[in-house]
Amino acid sequence: KEEDILGVVAGLNADPSVNGIIVQLPLPAHVNATRVTNSVDDAKDVDGLKPNNIGCTALNGQSPNFVACTPLGCLEMLK
Repeated sequence: KEEDILGVVAGLNADPSVNGIIVQLPLPAHVNATRVTNSVDDAKDVDGLKPNNIGCTALNGQSPNFVACTPLGCLEMLK
């Protein structure tokens, strides 16, 4: 259930031993993916899917908490 997933995310957000959270998409059709991804704390948003992290990534001079791993990996491979 969506509420169960949100509860797990809330627990991970509150756990100081957890540095980052990845929401594996796509989620089942009955789960609101936007609601789940938006429930991840900005500081633990590994995929950079939260609006604040997307904005920081897009703006010059701003640093997101995490850089999305797939695009970063692609850039590293191109070097």
